[in-house]
Amino acid sequence: MCTLREAMAASNATVGPDSIEFRVNGTIVLASPAQGGGPLPELIDAVTIDSYIGLSVDGSQAGAGANGLVVRANGTKVRNLDVQGFAGSGIVIAGASAVEIQWSFIHDNAGPGILLTGGSSDNVIGAPAAEERQYASLGAIGGNTVVDNGGGGIVVASGESNTIRTNVAYGNSGIAIDLGDDGVTPNDDADADTGPNQLQNAPDVTA
Repeated sequence: MCTLREAMAASNATVGPDSIEFRVNGTIVLASPAQGGGPLPELIDAVTIDSYIGLSVDGSQAGAGANGLVVRANGTKVRNLDVQGFAGSGIVIAGASAVEIQWSFIHDNAGPGILLTGGSSDNVIGAPAAEERQYASLGAIGGNTVVDNGGGGIVVASGESNTIRTNVAYGNSGIAIDLGDDGVTPNDDADADTGPNQLQNAPDVTA
């Protein structure tokens, strides 16, 4: 038995994919920096974190600007986590690829719910490309629920070919999916523009 912080540090210290599993519910309230707490370790080696029944991580005391999870390791998977109360973003994917964020509840953080930056590409936010799951304790079917955050719901500040699907996002200060972290991007003819996620056009629904 160990804490989430200890498990993440141990995973970083071990070369190769690891797995962190929690099969208990409840809330982890991170201690303040003054109490030896602060932000969680950034994930620098591939790991799967799955709480199965929706463990909550509360960062309301983690310090100024603290993000929830910062993922720098390619191939990391985060599943069934409740991430809330951080002064920064709920989850940050920073320069990583092949990351999957699924079945999680990201809410009440001061920054974006999920932020992709540093050229993060080829990640999946929501339903996996080809995988069946027998249950999902949190979020939309296969996706994530991203609500009441201080920035956009899911923000792709940089990077391309990121898959974002079957998520539920509402009540955030910014738009649900923000390509470029600059609010609404107008559609263009033939979707020929470039930028984060190729500045993919939004659906144009007509009656």
